[in-house]
Amino acid sequence: MEQGRLEVTATFNNNEVLNPSFELSHGVDQGVQYRDLYLQTYQRGANDPNVWVAQPREQWHCLARVYPDRL
Repeated sequence: MEQGRLEVTATFNNNEVLNPSFELSHGVDQGVQYRDLYLQTYQRGANDPNVWVAQPREQWHCLARVYPDRL
C-alpha cells in the first residue's frame, strides 16, 4: 500500500519534510515474492536552505526487503 507519495518536482518547507512518505514495490527473488519499503528523500534547495526538493524515486532509501517469512 502506498501512502503519502509525492511528486518528484515538488518543493517542501522544513516542517513538511518531517512527515515521511513511503512506497512499497514488488519483486521476485529466486521464485519468492518480496516487497521493498522505500523512504522518500529530499535535498535542500540551491538558493534557499529552508526549501527542500523531492528527489527522484531512484534516490530514495530502501529501508527493508520483506519476504513472506523474514525481513
